[in-house]
Amino acid sequence: RLRSIPDVQSTHHTHIWSLDGEHHVLTTHVVVEESLTKESIVCLRRELQGLLNSLAFSHSTIEIEFGDGDCGMSAAD
Repeated sequence: RLRSIPDVQSTHHTHIWSLDGEHHVLTTHVVVEESLTKESIVCLRRELQGLLNSLAFSHSTIEIEFGDGDCGMSAAD
């Protein structure tokens, strides 16, 4: 669902887990075009957060990355 949002090119390092069977957490890296404006990023974050809220995540962390740059996470992470 995250990747179906316009301006999202891809996602990686996505992790979902439950703290106690009722409170669920998601972390992910979202790759977008380098040319997006700050205003576009703010709107995108709002849209991503709205989607995650609708899926009943208690907490989420979204890291925005631009273009093909290396996020610094090794393949083993």
